[in-house]
Amino acid sequence: PIKMEALMLRFPHLPEQIFQKLGNKSILKCRVVSKSWKNIIDGKNYPWLRIVNIPTILKKRNTYLHLAARTGQIEAFKVALNEEEGENIKIGSFHLACKNGQSEIVNFLLKNIDLAYLNVKTKKGNTALHWTCIKGHSDIIKLFIESAAALSIDFNDNNDEGYTAFHLACERGHSDVIKIFMQNAADLNIDLNMVDNDGYTALHWACQRGHSDVVKIFMEKAATLRIDLNAKDSHDEPAFHHACREGHTDLVKIIMENSRNLDINPSDEHGFTGFHAACVEGQSGVVKLFMENACAWSIDLNSKDASGATGFSYDCSEGHADLVEIFMENACALSIDLNSKDEDGKTGFNYARHSDVMKIFMQNGFSEVGFL
Repeated sequence: PIKMEALMLRFPHLPEQIFQKLGNKSILKCRVVSKSWKNIIDGKNYPWLRIVNIPTILKKRNTYLHLAARTGQIEAFKVALNEEEGENIKIGSFHLACKNGQSEIVNFLLKNIDLAYLNVKTKKGNTALHWTCIKGHSDIIKLFIESAAALSIDFNDNNDEGYTAFHLACERGHSDVIKIFMQNAADLNIDLNMVDNDGYTALHWACQRGHSDVVKIFMEKAATLRIDLNAKDSHDEPAFHHACREGHTDLVKIIMENSRNLDINPSDEHGFTGFHAACVEGQSGVVKLFMENACAWSIDLNSKDASGATGFSYDCSEGHADLVEIFMENACALSIDLNSKDEDGKTGFNYARHSDVMKIFMQNGFSEVGFL
C-alpha cells in the first residue's frame, strides 16, 4: 500500500482539494499531523486563523499571533492582534516578524505599534532590530531606516555582549544590510567604529569570520565615513590579526593588495604581529602570503615579540612541521634567521618537541651551534 506521505508527493493536488473543503478548525488540526501537511497548508495561505473560538495557545508557549507573525499571514495577524491582550505576546510577535523576514507585518507594526515595543530586549539583550540584522533582512532594515526619525530608533543600541545591530550584520556577513547602514550613517548618527565588550569593532568581526566582501566595503568607504581600519581591541589587536589567526588567506591577500589605509605590520603591546599569529596557529596559506609579499610590503620575517620569539620559533614550538619546512626552504632567499635566539638565549630547535619537526631539523643539518 502507498503511504500517505508518498501519495501526497505523487499527487499534490489531492491534499489541496481535501484541505479546501475543511473548516478552519479542521485545518488547524491537520497542521500538526506531519511536516508535509503543515507546509502545504501554510504555503497555500489558507485562512486558518480567522475564527477566534479556537485555543489561542500552541505548543512551546506560542500563540496564533506568533504563528501568524512567523508565517506572514497579515490578515490573520491583524485579527489575532486585535484579540490579544498580553503585551509580552505582542512584543514577541514583533520580534518573530523581524526574525523571519515578514516585512508586511513589520511595516504594519511600525505604523501601529506602541513605541516601547521597539526597544524591548530578549534575555540576551537583543531588540527586534538586532534580530533583523542577524538574519540579514535588508528590506526590513529599510523599513527601520524610513521610520527612524518618527520612532526615534537608536541604531547604536547594544545587547548584553555589547554588539550593535551593525556588529551583528558584519559578523554574519550581510553585505546588503551593511551598505544600507553605511549609506545612512551620517543622517542617523550610526557609529561605525563602536566597540563591543571585548573592544571589537564591526571590522574585527568581519575579519574574524573571513567575510572578504564586507571587508572590501570597509576599505572602500573608510576615508569617506572615517572608519578606523587600524582600531585595536581590548587585547591590543587590530582586525588584521584576526584574519591572519583564523587563516582567511583570500581576505589577507585582499587586505595586502589594498592596504593604503590599513597597516599590515602592526604589533600588539607584546610585540605580536599578524605574521606571528598565523605562525602560532599553523596557517600555512597566510604565512606563504607574508613571505611572497615580504619585499613589496617591507615585512620583517625575523620580527620578534616581547619575549624575543620569532614566527619560526613559534612554529617549532607548536609542532607545525609543514611550516618549519617552508621556513627552511625560503631562509636563504628571504634572509630568515633560523638561529635567532629569544631573551632566554633559545632558538627554535630548543623549543621543538614534536618528532616530525625534530626529523626535519636532523635532515637539514642542524648542529649544536645552529644550522650549518
